[in-house]
Amino acid sequence: MSQKPGTGSRVRASERTLRLALQAAKDAGLPVDRLCISGGKIEIHFGGVADGAPAKPDGRLKEW
Repeated sequence: MSQKPGTGSRVRASERTLRLALQAAKDAGLPVDRLCISGGKIEIHFGGVADGAPAKPDGRLKEW
């Protein structure tokens, strides 16, 4: 969105949008690593999946 210089209008992220996005991440089990808000833009950086037990070979992949 472009605006004319000197108009003084402000753009900001809505609290409702932020809450919905974070609730969706929580429901999906995604860990939030970092949250960046700049003007009307929200960036949510998700953390990695915790290391579990290594997957067992099931015979579908060929050994190299």
